[in-house]
Amino acid sequence: MIKIIFHPVTITVCICLLIISCGKHIYVLNGNEINKYAAAAKEPGRGVFVVYDNGDTIKGAALKTRHNILNGKKEWEIDGKAIPLEHIVAYQDEYGYRMGEYSRVLRGKMNLYFHQVDNSRLVTHYNSNTKSFKSDVTGHVETSFFIGKGDVINPTDYTSVYQALQNCPPALKQLEIEFGGSVYKRNPRYPINDYRALIRIVKNFNDNNCN
Repeated sequence: MIKIIFHPVTITVCICLLIISCGKHIYVLNGNEINKYAAAAKEPGRGVFVVYDNGDTIKGAALKTRHNILNGKKEWEIDGKAIPLEHIVAYQDEYGYRMGEYSRVLRGKMNLYFHQVDNSRLVTHYNSNTKSFKSDVTGHVETSFFIGKGDVINPTDYTSVYQALQNCPPALKQLEIEFGGSVYKRNPRYPINDYRALIRIVKNFNDNNCN
């Protein structure tokens, strides 16, 4: 099922997980900052909507989720009316626009998306001394970024980004500035998650009206 993207209070800490040093590209992912970009990347003037794979669209003023206490399932409502959850391909709520599993943070001829996987889990231990149970959360939320033109979405490794920018010399120059001497160019299939650098590159592409 599609998940709602970051709420404004969410802060996720990301660490570059490459085996070798990531240099200046070790960073902290600021949830509030990402949320501002996501809100600005919504489809303007369209309110909330849900798009299905047959092209049908349900529009409204407010998209809400609630937990049905009778069947234990999550339900979605637009303006107070329940909507089907099957075959949704995209939706927009108050927080931003999401296509499939990807939440958009920049909108233009080239889009920038992020995708999250929650690898955390609750582990309960029994303490024989205190004769009590203690629960701890282990794991983390893994965040990855993607670029897209239209409905085509690619990962943000150096090779994929370079290929997407081939017809835009200014953006290629920005890519070289950001990552030309880094581990990513030497290992071009490592995922790039320095989102501030990616934002500068994608904005350069869009600002120069590249294709």
